[in-house]
Amino acid sequence: MPTPDDVAYGRALLERHAIAPDVLRAVYQQLPPGRGLLEELVARGLVTPAQAQWLVAQRRQVHAPAP
Repeated sequence: MPTPDDVAYGRALLERHAIAPDVLRAVYQQLPPGRGLLEELVARGLVTPAQAQWLVAQRRQVHAPAP
């Protein structure tokens, strides 16, 4: 089952047209238990490690607590 982070990463990739919806859907359906979406996408060569790192950094900025 995808985590909230997985859903956010998937949406971000779709918004940026970095992955086709049918490809993302197939990866979600085959996601092994305990494995994150970005980890699986990188392992399959569908997303570069740099893209994954950028998405994680963006997500952290959005959810960072206010000072």
